[in-house]
Amino acid sequence: MKMNDLIPWDEVEERYRSCFKKKKGRKARNVRLALGALIIKEKLKLTDEETVEQIRENHYLQFFLGFEGYRYERPFEASMMTYFRRRLGPEVIAEINEIIARKFHEEQEAQAKQEAVARKEKHDDDRHDDDQGNHGQLLLDATCAPQDMRHPSDVLLLNESREKTEHIIDVLHDTTPGTDKPRTYRKVARKEFLIFMHSRKRTKRMVRRALRKQIAFVKRNLASIDDMRKGIRANPLSARLERDLEVVREILRQQTYLYKNNTHAIPGKILSISQPHVRAIARGKARGNFEFGAKISAAVAPHRMVYIDRLSWEPYNESEDLIPQLEKYRNGSAAILSRCDRCGDLRDELEVATRFPEDIDDVLGLPAALVEQQDIARVAHVLRCV
Repeated sequence: MKMNDLIPWDEVEERYRSCFKKKKGRKARNVRLALGALIIKEKLKLTDEETVEQIRENHYLQFFLGFEGYRYERPFEASMMTYFRRRLGPEVIAEINEIIARKFHEEQEAQAKQEAVARKEKHDDDRHDDDQGNHGQLLLDATCAPQDMRHPSDVLLLNESREKTEHIIDVLHDTTPGTDKPRTYRKVARKEFLIFMHSRKRTKRMVRRALRKQIAFVKRNLASIDDMRKGIRANPLSARLERDLEVVREILRQQTYLYKNNTHAIPGKILSISQPHVRAIARGKARGNFEFGAKISAAVAPHRMVYIDRLSWEPYNESEDLIPQLEKYRNGSAAILSRCDRCGDLRDELEVATRFPEDIDDVLGLPAALVEQQDIARVAHVLRCV
């Protein structure tokens, strides 16, 4: 109920309409159903199918989605969630977040003015002095949203690449009957991989030997695929297999470079074939030096409003966001204008940064404007105005 009152559905609907082309077609679902279903999925941590079933069974969720009465039927098919995510992309979600935050801020300002008028006669002088000072606080932090993926390993990644190329060779051979199937040595490669994985103590020499062998197998399979495709006019590979093939080629290039240079780091290193966009984010935690997912820069403004100012799959230095975040907060709230001026108009980032403690990272939930205060426990940079 509280979340339903927080979201200005009419204003969000106007922004959602701009995502559609101006031509006739099937009537689209309204934004309350689309955005509400995505919020329910994220807040309850459900799959697409489970989200649809929960909406069908729960009358509170149906009220949140704007239903006039309870209906024990599916509001939409689970596959529609894919279209909702496509329509409500990161840019649209960011704009909707700004609309929600602006409305909430306006309500809080109006309430504060009413309270100030009510006690004006009794505390006029004290209130006047307080308004001239600094007040409010801004909490800034950078964290990582872990992705659901297997812990990466170079040997495991190359073995998976080898299996992908073997499957592609099987598909190409099935479309060209009567031709000889190229050798892949898959049994030998599988045996070598299992010997390495079952080893209790893996020395550096054993790791390099396993990498060398898997690189050779993948390289041989890619050469066979190129030779087989020369005699085929129509492309028998699906779009997914084509994508996987390009990812495997890039993995082979990266792993060959890493092996020859005896290193583990390379810009844009791929950690998963199914999720090639995921990168390793250095964290320095006790449980592990790296996490794998998107890096997020978040700001917690007064009245518990949370803004996601930056989301990137590539590692970056969060100190780059300090000045833009402070400027954005100052422009959005006149209450702390004097505090920002005291910081030298934010001209010297180093001078401002030295006033704050070291990073204390914690996990941040989504969506941005709807995160509760307890979801952001101790943050890195604190701008406090007293």
